[in-house]
Amino acid sequence: MSENYHTLLEMWREEKKKRKELELINESHKKLNEKLQIELTETKEDNKKLSKQISDLEKLRKPF
Repeated sequence: MSENYHTLLEMWREEKKKRKELELINESHKKLNEKLQIELTETKEDNKKLSKQISDLEKLRKPF
């Protein structure tokens, strides 16, 4: 019984350690995802501004 108990205890400790590592990885991914989402939003806004600038320039270049 004692051997089984120690085996189970060791397995539990390993699982606990793995779970903690996965939680840290998950937290890291959440932070990275947040940064990427902000960057994506900024990029979309920049693209809209550039598109408008190009459109405005094309209007100016058209002959009357």
